[in-house]
Amino acid sequence: MLNNKNTWSDWLDFNEETISKIPQSAGVYMMHTSMKILFIGGSENIKKNIQEKEKEPCISKATRVRYMQTLSYEQV
Repeated sequence: MLNNKNTWSDWLDFNEETISKIPQSAGVYMMHTSMKILFIGGSENIKKNIQEKEKEPCISKATRVRYMQTLSYEQV
């Protein structure tokens, strides 16, 4: 799950096991289902933000997630 800075991760299954391996660092992320993007976001802690999004009714339907670590999500 480790990811070089400014490189997108592969698309990962959106489940608790995968989310637990996402780094607690600044970055941006996107979630999709059936190749339709449901959400694009950024945070100083992408793991925490993705965990919170998992509880939202619309976004919880996502099946895949990918992320990019950055020095600050505001720079993207």
